[in-house]
Amino acid sequence: FRIKFLRAERYDAAKAAVRLCKCLHCLQKWYGDFALVRPLYLTDLEEQSLKFLKEGYSQLLPTRDRSGRRVIVQVGSFGPEYEEMAKIRAMTYLALVASQDETTQRKGLIIITWVNIGIMNAHMKNRRNGRSLNNMKDWLDSLPVRFSGFHGCMPNEPIYNILKALYLTFFPREHRPKIRVHSGTNVEIEYSLRQFGIPVDDIPRTPSGSVKTKNAVRFLKIRTAMDNYRKQQECALKALNNGSQLDPAKLAMYNRPFPGIECPDLHCVLFRKSGVAWDHPGNVEFRSLIQEREADRSKQKTLMQKDAYLHGIIQEAYQRGFRFLLFDSSNNWYTEILDYETVRKHVFQAVRDQTRRSRARKNLQTTKSSTRDFAAVDGSKRPHGSMCGFFTAM
Repeated sequence: FRIKFLRAERYDAAKAAVRLCKCLHCLQKWYGDFALVRPLYLTDLEEQSLKFLKEGYSQLLPTRDRSGRRVIVQVGSFGPEYEEMAKIRAMTYLALVASQDETTQRKGLIIITWVNIGIMNAHMKNRRNGRSLNNMKDWLDSLPVRFSGFHGCMPNEPIYNILKALYLTFFPREHRPKIRVHSGTNVEIEYSLRQFGIPVDDIPRTPSGSVKTKNAVRFLKIRTAMDNYRKQQECALKALNNGSQLDPAKLAMYNRPFPGIECPDLHCVLFRKSGVAWDHPGNVEFRSLIQEREADRSKQKTLMQKDAYLHGIIQEAYQRGFRFLLFDSSNNWYTEILDYETVRKHVFQAVRDQTRRSRARKNLQTTKSSTRDFAAVDGSKRPHGSMCGFFTAM
């Protein structure tokens, strides 16, 4: 727990101690005394905060940016009908979940906000009451995670030029150098965010501005399962402390971490149907590894040689730090593949698919043809629209 605060303050012990004290103070103020003695559960949030998360106004993306950091996105109207403290408790819960990730502890957390008039009206109302800036400063300075960047997205319209200046005042002065404002159409904003390594395809917002709640529902389902697992572990720990005898199944559960992985890291190789994980950085790097060893595949003639070839790929993958994860569609999370035979089966399929793609590329006709040279032979002034375009190089 304490290492989070050291990483958040870049191992400055004095600053980390101050942040730890602020965190404990805010947790007690926002949730109650129980937040000082155990991690927060989803059920610790009151009804308004839970509804705010279910409606997807603030979501933790299921993927990471190019540096491996978790990303929180604020979309839609940001729930103007909700009380500010309800939204702060919900946002704090998301940030605490993100702070459990070691990569995010080391590299920081990213916040993306789709700025609209409703958000700014709520902000100005709270600012007039003297609450908004103080709550934001407490929130940024007390959480056990460092904030690496803030991205504000808005249309390129005259009224939003004024809102751009108001958006900057939403943050304390020391955090303003981390802010980047992106203005333009939806496509222009997405291209701008891509330059910062943001996975824009997973942003839960439609071009018309509606909020997508699919990932929010998935996140809440996984967190509920994780909380139930942790509660069972706590019951097992209490029983052990009281000297009770546990059956082997409960004892094994107590010593085993939660099997589900909600957001895989960049060095993970994901096995999932329908090509959903095709662009995942770990999958891209693993395909590069297979391509590097592809020339050796044709030299393997016997079963033993082919088995040794697959074994070499798997061992090199482990040496590079890869983890092999399989998607569990019934629970909507990933589980790590620990059985060697299962890993070998999936790696064999990946090698076979790569061979098929290589053969398909070699079989493509690369001869470029055109009817432009014969445009005027039959008296026509335009080239003929033939089927030649289907056979040009891809």
